[in-house]
Amino acid sequence: MNDKHSLILFGVTIPLAALAIALMTQTGTGTLPAYTPALVLSAVTPLTFGSWTILFGALLFLVKTLININQGRIRLTDLGAIILLGLLIDFWSFLFRGLSNASIGGQVFCLILACFLLAIVTILQGELQIFVLPSDALNDAIAHRTMLHLPNRFQILDIICLVSGIILSFIFFQEFYGIGMATFVPPLLVPYLVYVIQQGLYKLEDSEFF
Repeated sequence: MNDKHSLILFGVTIPLAALAIALMTQTGTGTLPAYTPALVLSAVTPLTFGSWTILFGALLFLVKTLININQGRIRLTDLGAIILLGLLIDFWSFLFRGLSNASIGGQVFCLILACFLLAIVTILQGELQIFVLPSDALNDAIAHRTMLHLPNRFQILDIICLVSGIILSFIFFQEFYGIGMATFVPPLLVPYLVYVIQQGLYKLEDSEFF
């Protein structure tokens, strides 16, 4: 893949990831496990969800750098992706702020759409061999270092962040704030959507049109 092609894919992947996260949070269905602490803290501080995503992402980048420091797997493009992801989350959240009044049907539709977008992001990350989601980048680093792979997409970092998010939500709200369908459905649904999309692409490549 040439540099121009990679740059185009990179420029498409980050907005899609940010849009998926914004759709979930703005409809009130929660957010991905790794982003629950950022969402909770954004509700009790002046900083936005996107800003907390950048701060947590930078912390994850630092941890990933320490894990990979002797393996030559440090990429500054990951840090740039973190900053752009946070900014775009706030941008999409502003555009879709009206979704906060969405019906149950609207919430489910946006959640499925977000899962589809995350599936595309996952495929593009594989093509780019660059992680635009800091949680995926650190999960990958942990997996390479420990050789521990958990089923589906519930990874070590997701579990740690989810527990942290639950603790923070009870400290500040005495309820499961920021934790809902979007916390548990995407880790289960996205891998299957990835498989379906990839199989469809393989069939298109093998068809007479390609």
